Amino acid sequence: MGVDLWDEDEAPIQNGAGDKLTQKRKTFLEDCAKDPALYVWGVDPETQLAIVRTKDTHDEEHPIKPLPQWDYTGFLFAQFAIHNKVIVDKPRQMMVSWFALLWLDYLCLFRDYRTCLLNKATQNEAETMLLGRLGVVHKFWPKWFSDWAQVKEVRSTPAGYEYGRTGSILTATGENVEDRAARGDQASCFVVDEAARCPRLREILAAVAPMAKQIILISTPELGSPGAAYFAEIINEGREA
Repeated sequence: MGVDLWDEDEAPIQNGAGDKLTQKRKTFLEDCAKDPALYVWGVDPETQLAIVRTKDTHDEEHPIKPLPQWDYTGFLFAQFAIHNKVIVDKPRQMMVSWFALLWLDYLCLFRDYRTCLLNKATQNEAETMLLGRLGVVHKFWPKWFSDWAQVKEVRSTPAGYEYGRTGSILTATGENVEDRAARGDQASCFVVDEAARCPRLREILAAVAPMAKQIILISTPELGSPGAAYFAEIINEGREA
């Protein structure tokens, strides 16, 4: 599906008569609710510009651009939609963390009253990733989409997003996630990014498993830490199953 690239300087083209939630756009949103890939790679039916744009710091001419679509990306999103446990042992530069974030974003946008958590080794790392990446996506939504979504950024710890239209929340968590589980908090989806770098990965998963409907683990290969050893153990068990 071809989409037009645009620069951050071109953002004002969103303003004006094209900001209305037309019938074509309503139909598009209804279709997105049925197909998460359409949200990630779909285009505004009125302008043919991508709904989701990300930042590419290596591209000086077009730093803001649609998300790449490779052979494995559709398959990966399908796994997120089908399975309650997904483990991705990834090489670097595959943008798998981006896709996991957008899966959480999608759940909160198109499903009512979801509680989604992004976990990393520390709270600060999780908040930096969540706000830094989804902040770009939300900033460059078309205005009509942003008005429809009613998403509010929360900067106070724990940082994240509140989705006004659906009542869903997306929160960054770190070393304190076991405390949430102990309080009986529930999670629709729990994503651990760079799971092998979490020194208490075994304890975190033991605490979270009873409270999370879906768990997604993502990591590049690591050696020499308890988290890396446990992540490798999980991967090997999956391959043998």
